[in-house]
Amino acid sequence: MRIRKLDLYVLRELFLPLLAGTLVLAILFEGNEFIALYKYQISQMPPLAIVQLAVVKLPGWLTFCLPGGLAFAVSLVVSRLVRESELTAMRSAGIPIRRVLVAVLVVGVAFSGASMLLLERIVPVASKKFMKLSQEFAIVAANPKFESNVMIKLSPYTARFGSVERTSDRKLSLKDVLLVEEPAPKRLWITMADTGTYDDGVWTLTGARFFALEDTSLVSFKVLKEFKVNQKIEVPDLFSASLPTDETVEMLWQQVQEERRLGRSSRKQEVQFYAKFANAASCFFIALVSAVASVRVARYGAFAGVFVSLVMAAVYINMFIVATEIIGQHGWLAPMPAAWLADVILGLFGVTLAARME
Repeated sequence: MRIRKLDLYVLRELFLPLLAGTLVLAILFEGNEFIALYKYQISQMPPLAIVQLAVVKLPGWLTFCLPGGLAFAVSLVVSRLVRESELTAMRSAGIPIRRVLVAVLVVGVAFSGASMLLLERIVPVASKKFMKLSQEFAIVAANPKFESNVMIKLSPYTARFGSVERTSDRKLSLKDVLLVEEPAPKRLWITMADTGTYDDGVWTLTGARFFALEDTSLVSFKVLKEFKVNQKIEVPDLFSASLPTDETVEMLWQQVQEERRLGRSSRKQEVQFYAKFANAASCFFIALVSAVASVRVARYGAFAGVFVSLVMAAVYINMFIVATEIIGQHGWLAPMPAAWLADVILGLFGVTLAARME
């Protein structure tokens, strides 16, 4: 489909509201971030440090700002087209309403791509930077010095610890340690220990038990007085809560595969994996609903469409949280349907509204 003057006109009308709506929401989120930071009693910190912490949080907030800004802009522009009879003139010229909204849907697709780029490439890096700065400025006092069921990659092992306790800045005390290595297909090496330590790059397991499995047969068993692995890590990383947006799709899928290999439930990781795509796709569905809803309710007032669209965006966010954090995590639906549930409901609502449009 060729880009016509109609598309360029709609895109030009959308530009300023999109920019303004997204920036306003970003400023609101950043204001809340500053308030949250000051709750840690960081009044003695350098102002530049506070700004740094707030800035690295911005990419994460933008994943919410993009759908909200899109809902605001689309509803505002479409409502104006209806209110000033421009849409009526276009229909009189033989242009269907659906054709007028093509540019809006293209913007929705573009915003979905931008959201996925944020979630996959920028947010994970920014989240790690935030935690690093938080540790440097000592404002994570609320983080526990104890963490359970920690899983990390210690090449060539996948390591799981029943509990991890920090004894000093560079030292850890470990309990219920499990190391898994797959040297070849259908071969598995498992090392288990009740206790262990980490000291500046050296992992030491005491009284380790080594199992070598081939297919379903045990081919070797050893008890080792000490078992060491040399690999340095960032100690604060073990005490940072991992959020879905802090990890890439590849990392999440690796976790799913690892959980399955260990015979554990991978539901949490699977829900998070599919939720990344559903979250990004929400921009398209919000653009669709905002556009058709604004046409439908335009007769009720100049800003009726804006109000309905913003309410729908807020409802979607809450549905998404309920679907991924409750329905998906409790197994009421399979991981993929649970992650996409809010998008499907929003999409069906938009299609229903658009069904009788010309």
